[in-house]
Amino acid sequence: MFVKRYAFLATVIGLFTTLTLPIIAAEQQAGWRGDGTGAYPDAKPVMAWSQEKNVIWKTPMAKFSNSLPIMLNGKLYVGSEIDKLVCLDAATGKILWEKSNSEDEILTSEQRAERVKITKQLQPVKAQKKAIDREYNKARRAYRKNRKDKELGKKVRELKKQRRELEKKLAPLFQFMPKIHKVTGYSTPTPVTDGKNIYTCYGTGLAAAYTPDGKRLWLKVIEKPTNQFGYSSSPVFAGGKFIVAYKHIIALDPQTGKEIWKVPSKYRWGTPLGTTIGDKEVIITPNGEIIRATDGVLLSKSLPSLQYNSAMIHKGIVYTYNKDKARAHRLPAKADAGATTELLWEVPITSDRYYGSPVTDGKTVYCITRAGKLTALDLKTGKKLFERKMKLGKGTNYPSPTIAGNTLFISNDNGRTAVLKLDAAGSLIGENSLPPFRSSPVFIGNRMYIRTLGGMYCIGKK
Repeated sequence: MFVKRYAFLATVIGLFTTLTLPIIAAEQQAGWRGDGTGAYPDAKPVMAWSQEKNVIWKTPMAKFSNSLPIMLNGKLYVGSEIDKLVCLDAATGKILWEKSNSEDEILTSEQRAERVKITKQLQPVKAQKKAIDREYNKARRAYRKNRKDKELGKKVRELKKQRRELEKKLAPLFQFMPKIHKVTGYSTPTPVTDGKNIYTCYGTGLAAAYTPDGKRLWLKVIEKPTNQFGYSSSPVFAGGKFIVAYKHIIALDPQTGKEIWKVPSKYRWGTPLGTTIGDKEVIITPNGEIIRATDGVLLSKSLPSLQYNSAMIHKGIVYTYNKDKARAHRLPAKADAGATTELLWEVPITSDRYYGSPVTDGKTVYCITRAGKLTALDLKTGKKLFERKMKLGKGTNYPSPTIAGNTLFISNDNGRTAVLKLDAAGSLIGENSLPPFRSSPVFIGNRMYIRTLGGMYCIGKK
């Protein structure tokens, strides 16, 4: 994969009162799930932690985010609601700077006035919609418990119709602030770096670029998301371009934010992935397209479209978990228009939503359902090696499975993480707990960094 972890060594020395941290060799993390795979083979993680045990530092944040942190030259960069980019010192957890990226900053005075006018006019409709939502949710919960109550069912349908009508009236508001789901938020996308600057995008439809010291290079509206359940796709770098996925896959000039090309692609919640075909850099979209990064030429639509997660690429093969099937497709030999992929295997898996994306150790591919059923398949044949229900308590498995060193980490959004051996049975080593989070852990050297709903944690031996 061309989006490689930068192999620089960063020497980080910090003080906790009179204690000096050990010197650690830290890779530069490019973006979402490190290099997009969620595997950190050189990491040396600790096996046990809690809110106090093996916590090197923890930094509270006022707003939540599902963003993963990335690292560049000893600094961490991570999202925060609604539209903030936060920079922390990786050694101490100190917040060095945080920047908002609001559309208000780039609107003209006339545009701002029009926005205020429309917002004021629609406030009564917004209040009415909020009241109808409460009534609808209450009636729906009651109807779920008593499906034989025809009058209650009729009431649910009438309220649902009223909600739709009010949403149509509120449509002008969504041009300013798109719809969102409380779980998703606006800041779920993970920032990405080209090794020089930091780039980010938001569910507000805006993208921005920053220098490592917090100087903004540009801020612009890309496209307004229209999905009512929110936006979670992270940006990537490919062919020297900053690439985001909204209603189109859009390539931007990193220095200016100017659009270079865009290709229609039905929005999915997953993140596009960069790889190479021959000597050409390409983008694998969550919707199943292969797009040449240099010029935006659509090469193929032969991969599965993924509703919630992203694919995984390993040695020229694309692995997908979706609904009730897992598949492996070999990429074409050349990045030519009309190229197609070769289906290597297709196997049935537990029918459920897969919010997390797959991960592999080079022999086995792992993925987990939202309800916590872990499946391990042979990478070459798709043969099911084992399937087990992870007993991490009440919650949803939003985080993707992650491999660090020779260990598999499976997390639940209640903050609990199971640590498993990479053996034939996925033997349990132990379980650990932090405050709730929906992001995936990031491993750099002998440390784990995790963005919880309430802030950032750095886990490792002191």
